[in-house]
Amino acid sequence: MWSGGPIEFDRVVPPSGNLMVCRRQSWVGTHRARMVAQIWADCDLIHVLIAGSRIKTVRSVDSPARQHRLHPVPRYVVRAARW
Repeated sequence: MWSGGPIEFDRVVPPSGNLMVCRRQSWVGTHRARMVAQIWADCDLIHVLIAGSRIKTVRSVDSPARQHRLHPVPRYVVRAARW
């Protein structure tokens, strides 16, 4: 069962370069299309990493209840947060 801490999952960058994560849209660039972005999110921040490098950090607008609905999501690879 999810304990209410940060979550981490992978998402493939679409051809448009726009990622929609936790109700926030982040543009990471069309040159990163089809790359796997690692997303780390808690109730305060969302970090987007590609190939181990942090690309973008934005404020989260999610509450713990909303994050609970994100975890577990079968189509994502979910891991324990390492931050």
